Amino acid sequence: MTRTRIEGLLAAFPKLMNTGKQHTFVETESVRYVYQPMEKLYMVLITTKNSNILEDLETLRLFSRVIPEYCRALEENEISEHCFDLIFAFDEIVALGYRENVNLAQIRTFTEMDSHEEKVFRAVRETQEREAKAEMRRKAKELQQARRDAERQGKKAPGFGGFGSSTVSGGSTAAMITETIIETDKPKVAPAPARPSGPSKALKLGAKGKEVDNFVDKLKSEGETIMSSNIPEYCRALEENEISEHCFDLIFAFDEIVALGYRENVNLAQIRTFTEMDSHEEKVFRAVRETQEREAKAEMRRKAKELQQARRDAERQGKKAPGFGGFGSSTVSGGSTAAMITETIIETDKPKVAPAPARPSGPSKALKLGAKGKEVDNFVDKLKSEGETIMSSNVGKRTSEATKAHTPPINIESVHMKIEEKITLTCGRDGGLQNMELHGMIMLRISDDKFGRIRLHVENEDKKGVQLQTHPNVDKKLFTAESLIGLKNPEKSFPVNSDVGVLKWRLQTTEESFIPLTINCWPSESGSGCDVNIEYELQEDNLELNDVVITIPLPSGVGAPVIGEIDGEYRHDSRRNTLEWCLPVIDAKNKSGSLEFSIAGQPNDFFPVQVSFISKKNYCNIQVTKVTQVDGNSPVRFSTETTFLVDKYEIL
Repeated sequence: MTRTRIEGLLAAFPKLMNTGKQHTFVETESVRYVYQPMEKLYMVLITTKNSNILEDLETLRLFSRVIPEYCRALEENEISEHCFDLIFAFDEIVALGYRENVNLAQIRTFTEMDSHEEKVFRAVRETQEREAKAEMRRKAKELQQARRDAERQGKKAPGFGGFGSSTVSGGSTAAMITETIIETDKPKVAPAPARPSGPSKALKLGAKGKEVDNFVDKLKSEGETIMSSNIPEYCRALEENEISEHCFDLIFAFDEIVALGYRENVNLAQIRTFTEMDSHEEKVFRAVRETQEREAKAEMRRKAKELQQARRDAERQGKKAPGFGGFGSSTVSGGSTAAMITETIIETDKPKVAPAPARPSGPSKALKLGAKGKEVDNFVDKLKSEGETIMSSNVGKRTSEATKAHTPPINIESVHMKIEEKITLTCGRDGGLQNMELHGMIMLRISDDKFGRIRLHVENEDKKGVQLQTHPNVDKKLFTAESLIGLKNPEKSFPVNSDVGVLKWRLQTTEESFIPLTINCWPSESGSGCDVNIEYELQEDNLELNDVVITIPLPSGVGAPVIGEIDGEYRHDSRRNTLEWCLPVIDAKNKSGSLEFSIAGQPNDFFPVQVSFISKKNYCNIQVTKVTQVDGNSPVRFSTETTFLVDKYEIL
């Protein structure tokens, strides 16, 4: 279909459409217009008359759901601004005139995927640009140094033949080089990674194989007969030592033949291709590492030239040659320093390169890539060794509130106990507890050997019918009779510097009165969509729930909800299509609240509702009240950390 034909069909559409309907269509002699009003705009789908109109309506609905993903408002200027993003998304829906079997999440994934080749190209281009800028700056410095030397000796400043005639002064040459550096920042890069002119061999991946193939083709064209070798691919001789030497190559080749016990449909040429293929990540790593090594060598050579120039200037003026503090004391002469730098350059050529570029030894600050972070870490470790208290910074780290509540108390004694409970709960939207399961555990940690032989006094005020279970090494009779947790053999000690679970409990019920926090969600249909009313109520007055987040799913492609009344705060996540109702604290003083909002959709769109919270008080009232020594029954100072978490909390 030509462009003129498409423009003619679109120009005729406004004259044919009707108003007052949500979904409608218009048929002409040759085509069918299926369209949907979207505020002041229309989404139009032009199909043949033989097309299935039900599939066309579904395709049209998917098109209309894609637009809010990229446009904040359904206006013409917003559509024009994101036109290319919309075209790429539409291309994932329709291919060659037929609808693809995709949903909104898949479209989002396909359009956001990165290309490995693009990453390689960007990495190589950036490193080459950095090399070019560094080289130009080095040339500029050399010319400025030559100009200063010429002025000092009363001679005419030398020119630089590469940029003009030999009569150009050093100052103008430096200005020209500066302009050239600025020009390299312009995006005049070819689709393939730019390579410097000349016989450079950098990044010629796989070039050796191509040269061999070209040589063989040339021999064949000259009439030579090329015999294919009958010797196996990886071993020159069928001997044990030869097999052992190439065992890994053989294993990789065998792996291409048999997978999960079944033979793959491959031939020898395909096996050779699969085993010789490089990884894109490996190419990126090699390219970056090679360029970093070249930069390091160039920088070291530049430093050596500067030192040699400084030594020559000092000898010319009859002064002592200056040293270079980065590689030793100030008494080291320029010549010896240059020799040390040369040795360092030679050492970097040895195949002892870590994933990061090798750095010269000593306190030199040259080429210390990423050294600042290590220096800070060493400084912090030194402060810690001297007894200073170091607070870890949270800058740049997105830690959730639940994780913050997990942080241990500041004063942790030599005997520390962690009481942790996790709840899994599923309720029905019309009421009724489908399942509630709670698991709890007391973890004991002893950091001092002298408190290894102790007993824990447990106070159990639970009336919900939890099932208790002690560790196999704990004396069950002592626990049943006196609620004491101690080892069966009183002469033995608890493990030191390790968390030991000494007591755990479990509660499973379908009794509604045991629900710690009830959620009631009432969506009711209205003329323009749904009015949703959500209420919560705390049934356990002894609990204090922190960082409560009630997450309500929303229909996609309908925009943000209109909030009526709310206790607390809310967040609308347009990407995940959810509304998060956030409450910092729910306790006996704030045991109930509500949220009202309106949005287009159906009642089933707002389920399942999910709840998350954290509490420093446990649900089952089980606590450790006292810790005593086995010998003498003397009390021991201890600390306790209590956490009540949500594993899964849903209203279906």
